[in-house]
Amino acid sequence: MIEQSADLLSFIELIRDKKVGINSILSANPEGNYVYYIAPLSNVIRIYQSGGILPRNLAKDYVDLSGHGVQKSRDDKKLKMVGRKGIRWNELHNCVNFFLNPFNFTYYQFRRNALVRAQSGDPWSQVVCILEIDVRKMLETDLYYWCISNKNLASSGSRVEVECQRYAMLDWDKIYSIGSCREKGDLNDFRAAEWIVRPVEVNGERRIHCSCINRVLVLDRDIFLVRNINFTELPFQITQYKAGSETQVLCDPLDYDKKFSKSLDDLNRAGISPLCIIQALQRLLVIEAEINLKLTDSFDDSTIARSSIHGAGHIVRVMFWVLVLSTASNASGVTITDEETTLTLYAAFIHDLCRVNNEIETRHGEDAARKYEPIFSKMLSKEAVKRCLNAVRLHDQIQEPYDSDCVWRLLKDADAIDRGRFRAPDTPGGCESGLLRIPFLKNLQWRREKILWSAYWLARVTKYTEYKDAACENFVFDVLRSLNMVMEYEGKTSSSHPMAKEICLNVAGVRSKQTELF
Repeated sequence: MIEQSADLLSFIELIRDKKVGINSILSANPEGNYVYYIAPLSNVIRIYQSGGILPRNLAKDYVDLSGHGVQKSRDDKKLKMVGRKGIRWNELHNCVNFFLNPFNFTYYQFRRNALVRAQSGDPWSQVVCILEIDVRKMLETDLYYWCISNKNLASSGSRVEVECQRYAMLDWDKIYSIGSCREKGDLNDFRAAEWIVRPVEVNGERRIHCSCINRVLVLDRDIFLVRNINFTELPFQITQYKAGSETQVLCDPLDYDKKFSKSLDDLNRAGISPLCIIQALQRLLVIEAEINLKLTDSFDDSTIARSSIHGAGHIVRVMFWVLVLSTASNASGVTITDEETTLTLYAAFIHDLCRVNNEIETRHGEDAARKYEPIFSKMLSKEAVKRCLNAVRLHDQIQEPYDSDCVWRLLKDADAIDRGRFRAPDTPGGCESGLLRIPFLKNLQWRREKILWSAYWLARVTKYTEYKDAACENFVFDVLRSLNMVMEYEGKTSSSHPMAKEICLNVAGVRSKQTELF
C-alpha cells in the first residue's frame, strides 16, 4: 500500500466519531472504513453480472438518474489524483465517484427520479440502492488512483485534495452531518463530498471489483413502493435499513410531486381549469418547432443554459405560466388576444438567452431583443415585433417603468411567479404577491396565493428535469410523469386527483410516447 493510501486509512479511523449518525442509520460496523455508491437496483444487477463498477465513460446500457446539467458540468474536468505511480491527472468521467456521506440531496433526487422516470418494463429501476464500499479492501490492492473533494464536484467552489494535511482541513462535521431539513443548500453540497477513484487497467479492464462491495442497502419504505418484484431472485443479498422520515433525504420521494398535484385542484377552484393546463402543455410541445429554435442551443452561455437559476427550466416554466395566465384571464372576462399571448410567449422564450451570468444585470434584455429581432421580423408584423421586444427590453430593469401593454405585464408576472424556484411566496427571495400586475392576479388575494404556491411546487418538481435537445417537450413529459406517478403510488382512486387525471388523459401528442411516460 502506498504511503498516501495508508495516511488516508489512518485519517478515516481518526475521525470515525464524526460518522456516528451515518453508522447508526445504516446499522454499520463502526470499525469499517466505508464510502458509498448510489445507483438504481437495475444498475446494481448489471454491476454484479459484469464483475464490478465501471467508470461512467465505460458503462453501457445503464439507467441514468442524474440530471443532464449536472453531468454536463462535469464534462472535461481533470482531477489531480494519487496512486502507485505518484500524481496523475485524470478526466472525471474516466473515474468512479463515491460519496463520503450517502445522505445527501443526490440520494433523495435519485429516489424520486427512479419512480418518476421508471424504465418501461423494468421494475428494478424503481428502487435506489446504497452500495457500502470497503475502502481498505480497495486501497490494499494499489489498483486505484484517488482524490477527495470538499463538496459535490458539480457545485461552485469545489476542489480536490490528495495530501493528508490538506484534506484533514476539510469541514468533516458538515460532510458527515445528517440533515433534518430537505431544502438544498450549503450543507447539502458538503454532504455530497466525494471520494473519486480511477481504476488501473488490469487485463484490459478498468473496474471496481464486486468484492469491494460490503453490503447493498435499500430503505425499507422504498421497497414497499414497488410492486411485482421478487428480491429472492437477485444474485446478491439486499439489506433493508430503517430510518425516520424526518431525516433530510429519507422523506417521501414524491412529496413535492404530491403537493404539486394537489395544488392543481386548488388552481381549478381559483379559476384555472384543466383546459388551461392542457392547452399550455400542448402548446409547449410544439413551440420550439414553431419558432424554429432549440431552446438549450440558443443560450449565449451553455453554463447559464444548465443553471437552475436562469436556465432552460426557468424559461420553460415562464412560458408555461404565460400560457396558463392568458387562458385563465380570458375565462375570467379580461381579454388577452391570441396574438398578445403569442408575443408574450416568444418574449418569454428569449428573455434570458443572452445572460452572461446569474446576477442582477440590465443588459441581457436589450441584447436578446437586438439578437432576435431579425428572426421575429420574418414571423411577425412590425408592430407585433415592437411589442414583443419591448417586453424583453423592459423585463430586466431595476426601476420598473410604467407601461400599460399587457404583453410586458404578462411576461413580467410570469417571470415573477417562477421566483418560486428560490423561495416560498412572500418570503425573502420569493415572489412578492403584492407586486403582480395583470388583473387576474391582482383582483383576488386567495387566487394569487394558490397560483404562487402551485408555482413553488412546480419549480421543485421540474428542477432536475433533463433538459436536452427538446427542452419544452422534456418539461411536458416530466410534468405528466410526475402526475401519473402520484396517482399510481398513492394507490388511491382517480377521484383523489381529478385535475391530474384529466390533464394526463387529454394532453395530445403523448399517446405515441405513452410507454416513455407510463
